[in-house]
Amino acid sequence: MKSQPSYITINEFEETLASLRSELEEKIEEIFNHELAVAFGQMAAHFDKKLATTVAELREHTNEISRMADAAEQRIERLDSEHVALSAQVDRQQVWQTRITDAAIRSA
Repeated sequence: MKSQPSYITINEFEETLASLRSELEEKIEEIFNHELAVAFGQMAAHFDKKLATTVAELREHTNEISRMADAAEQRIERLDSEHVALSAQVDRQQVWQTRITDAAIRSA
């Protein structure tokens, strides 16, 4: 005896189709959300790494500028000391020149 094929109604077909469509949309959304989360995680890791590198470079440049400023300050202090010493020496020479000139005028 042959069994008769079972048929479904259009209503049942549409309900099944709607159910499958809903499941498919949920699965696609789940996959999309997961992929999106992974992509954002990778981007965040990349930006964090780039930011850390940039901050490290900025610190290095800041330290170099600080060292240069310290070296310039030391040189200015040394030049200032030399200027004071040379000014005193010039003052002494002017005193001696005045004395020599006065002595030469008196003896002439």
